[in-house]
Amino acid sequence: MNLPHCRRRDVHPIGRHEVPAVRDAWRSALGSGRVGVVNGDCGPRNAIVDTRGRCVLIDWDEARVDDPLFDLPSDELEQRAAWAWEIATCWSTEPVYAKSLIGHLTW
Repeated sequence: MNLPHCRRRDVHPIGRHEVPAVRDAWRSALGSGRVGVVNGDCGPRNAIVDTRGRCVLIDWDEARVDDPLFDLPSDELEQRAAWAWEIATCWSTEPVYAKSLIGHLTW
């Protein structure tokens, strides 16, 4: 399954030198055909143990239907795609943070 919202993501606010690296990271990993609900910010700081001992994910404000690689990348290509997504979605609102992640896209 193609994910057109990722393939054609509007990346114009990103610096012109960074756009090719972001697009390359997406092209390298997307297109697996997998799709599901992703938290969008899955990580240890967003997992808690409830009173019954169950692990519960919190902070669902970035949730969407997308490729699961954005929550659980399984290899370097998928991790690069996840970093590219983080860079693209944070560029306008958190530019210093987004620029600090650019190094994750290089080999």
